[in-house]
Amino acid sequence: MDSNRRQSVLEKLFFYFLFCFIGSFATIYCVVLDMNSIVASSLVSIIAAFFTIIIKDENHYSWATFCGSFAGMTSFEILTMNSGASNWSLDFLLYTVTLSTITSVMYMLSEILSHKFPKLSFDGYGGRLGTIAFISVLIYFFIGKLLKLNAGIEIFSSAKPTSLSDLWFLLTIVSAIAASLISMEIKNTVSSLNDNYKVFTVATTGIIGGLIITKIPIYGYDYGLAWYTGAFIGMSSYYVLMFKRQFFLSGLISGVFFILTKNVFIGVGGKLGFISFLSIVFLKISSAFYNKILHFRKKDPESIIESLKTGDISNQPVNDDYAQKLVESIKLAQESGEDIAKIENSESGKFVIGEKIDLEEYKQFTIDHIVNYEFMPENIKEIADFLNDINLKNWAFLQKIDVLFSPMSYQGIDDSRIDKIKFKESGNFISILKKERRVIAFSEKGLKQNIFSERFSEKDISDTKLLIIFPVFAKIELSGVFIIFDKSDNIKNSKNNLKLIKSYFVNISQTLLY
Repeated sequence: MDSNRRQSVLEKLFFYFLFCFIGSFATIYCVVLDMNSIVASSLVSIIAAFFTIIIKDENHYSWATFCGSFAGMTSFEILTMNSGASNWSLDFLLYTVTLSTITSVMYMLSEILSHKFPKLSFDGYGGRLGTIAFISVLIYFFIGKLLKLNAGIEIFSSAKPTSLSDLWFLLTIVSAIAASLISMEIKNTVSSLNDNYKVFTVATTGIIGGLIITKIPIYGYDYGLAWYTGAFIGMSSYYVLMFKRQFFLSGLISGVFFILTKNVFIGVGGKLGFISFLSIVFLKISSAFYNKILHFRKKDPESIIESLKTGDISNQPVNDDYAQKLVESIKLAQESGEDIAKIENSESGKFVIGEKIDLEEYKQFTIDHIVNYEFMPENIKEIADFLNDINLKNWAFLQKIDVLFSPMSYQGIDDSRIDKIKFKESGNFISILKKERRVIAFSEKGLKQNIFSERFSEKDISDTKLLIIFPVFAKIELSGVFIIFDKSDNIKNSKNNLKLIKSYFVNISQTLLY
């Protein structure tokens, strides 16, 4: 690593530490000033987000503040090691500095882990920052236990809360669901500008809960905590949670987990984020298991066509690529509230949107814009045709030649940089593809990595919502790679395209021989 880059890395780590420390420290003293912990965490984070937005810095400094603010929500009993230290005493200050320091170090380590091992860092999962704070507070707590400084403090209770038998308390689930959906909608509106808006989104949702929801009689504060828990769900990246129903289900699960953990980790800061994180992981695992079962279910084409005629298209597994695209498009339109008419019999071969076109002429026009299309193997042509069918017209196909993966064909890629798009077979990028054996997507953040920015031009990268890596295997050997730039105008289309590509990959993975 050269000296300039080392200095840049050290500078970022210092600011991660500083912003996280400020988040924890400021939140604790806001609570000292008799501000409820939800409002304190949200307010400190909003100020940090505004600051980083103004200076146009996307280095996650506002994320560091947000993480620190969760640790700052720790109960004073745990914070002061049950010493009874006065809020404005030197002892209280030392306790605050210690907890803030531990949290800041943990956040720094998480950023290093995220850079070195992206898959292990759970980037894009809502509640990840809260989980870091949660672990930090537990470290602080157990250090106190080892030093016998916090005798008498318990973070678990064996008593059954009477509130759990009250139906009104169960409205915490509704609160979590509502917050997850509202947070998602706010994020969809503003977060495309830069990553700091995600913090602004969740913190804004949180402050609504802290100022309004907590004022509800009897269980208001519990509703507010559940609301804040659900708000973290909305911070999830598009490639983690793609559809509204996934945010709804994650919010539902987080509400249930909130109730079940009522007497667990009492007073530990970051617990709410940890619940959100577990909820998303639980949903992802459950969805993967469901899809495995669905994959083995026999698909009946006649019943699928019949369901299209009647308008009943929910959860239909479809093999045909064109039909699947149609199903997904109609489903998205229905979710948005549009009135979709039932499909009627029409002239064969004429599916009209706006005007009739000659499909063969259109296909030939598309093929003419693919470099070396005539030299591509048939199965690779099928993949290229599939990408064009779903309107993805910016991609490069790299073929294995000796020890390099080099461009064999491409469409919509800057010609001046095409020779730079090469990967060594022994390199980390290809090694990961061989190990993972799946479609991998990178967000706009991932596009900024040197591995892509050094190979592709700014023209290729600009306006790209998702960078999708589609590996091609010959039996068990990786023989080629499609690098796809999804430049859809609507992020929902990008998410839908990714889902289609993943499904297509699964369908051909057992039969694709190249």
